[in-house]
Amino acid sequence: LSLDEYYEIQKPSRFIIEVAAGAPSLDIKKGDRLLIDRAITPREGQLSIFVINNEFTVRRFSKKLLENQDPENGDFIWGVIK
Repeated sequence: LSLDEYYEIQKPSRFIIEVAAGAPSLDIKKGDRLLIDRAITPREGQLSIFVINNEFTVRRFSKKLLENQDPENGDFIWGVIK
C-alpha cells in the first residue's frame, strides 16, 4: 500500500502542504506536512486552513471566526486539515 493510496491523494480535493511558519499553540511546527481536504465542510473546533488578508493561516474553525471573515477582502476557508 502506498501513501498516495492510503491518504487518497489522487482525489482532486486533497493536498499535502508543508508548513512555512509554525503554530505552537496548535502543536504545528515549521516543516510539518499537513493533509488538506477542500471538499470537507469544517466542524466546530476542527483545524482548518484559512486565507485571511491574502495569507494562509491555520486556525480552529469556529462560527465566530467565520462570521468575522471579510469576503470582500479575500478571506475564506481554503480547506480542512485531516
